Amino acid sequence: MKPKELGYRILFPKDNSLVERNEKIYELRSKGQTLQKIADEFEISRERVRQIFAVRNRYERNKK
Repeated sequence: MKPKELGYRILFPKDNSLVERNEKIYELRSKGQTLQKIADEFEISRERVRQIFAVRNRYERNKK
């Protein structure tokens, strides 16, 4: 799978609840919330939070 395809799948998974979760994670991280606090809230790893944020951030930069 190409990195671009993988990024798209992370941002827009087939399950709408994951889309909402990823949106919320991006929003919280953009407001300065720590990786650890977000990870604890969503019961995922800090690394996973970082990955979701990084992919979305890259998507937003390329969109412009």
